[in-house]
Amino acid sequence: MGSQSALNATAIAVGKKYLITTDHWFYGPDGGQYRAAFGTVKAIHSSEETLGVKTNARSTNWYVEVGCLTIAGCQIHYAVQTDTCSFEPITDYRVTDQGVVEYTVPRSSILDADAIDGVTEVKSSVTRDWISPQDAIRLADRTTLTE
Repeated sequence: MGSQSALNATAIAVGKKYLITTDHWFYGPDGGQYRAAFGTVKAIHSSEETLGVKTNARSTNWYVEVGCLTIAGCQIHYAVQTDTCSFEPITDYRVTDQGVVEYTVPRSSILDADAIDGVTEVKSSVTRDWISPQDAIRLADRTTLTE
């Protein structure tokens, strides 16, 4: 009985806001690449409800609907219940042979899934002159080598 209570206490709750990180990058409705989503969990669905078919044992059988996004259960790495999330650029670093190299990732890798009301109504303030975190690291490495 005690372990069942502990399980329920950590379950993803419908109606609460979560920051959910995924195992792989995905594209948002604005064309940007993201590695996490923040928003209100609308539902947790079975594969039959989401896909219209019952999946086999080698496929995920549950999905989380958060804001405008549906995430396969097998892709969820972490789920943090929180009411706030920052979408601001971040300063990060990488240690190279030349020492510590700091760089700024110009936009968040977190999709604000509550802010997007469908693919046709994207109201994004993200400009298209951003680069991915991987490209920022490569650029920082090249800059260090040429200085």
